[in-house]
Amino acid sequence: ETGAHHLDLWRKYVPKPYPGAMKIIQSGDLPYSRGLGWKEFVRGTLEIKKVPDANLLHPDDAQLRDLAKEISS
Repeated sequence: ETGAHHLDLWRKYVPKPYPGAMKIIQSGDLPYSRGLGWKEFVRGTLEIKKVPDANLLHPDDAQLRDLAKEISS
């Protein structure tokens, strides 16, 4: 019952434009994402950065350094 209700809400949801800038960080081994569907909603700058060979679910120390560098830039 709850799952059906959530599915119904998801189907009815209409996202609003996001007025700010957004940075998407993705693994470098994935194909180019073209904004992962955000382009039509982000009104500010949309920047897509790739972190080389990143396993973003279980990153090692080097990947964490690369990720931190991208987040802070």
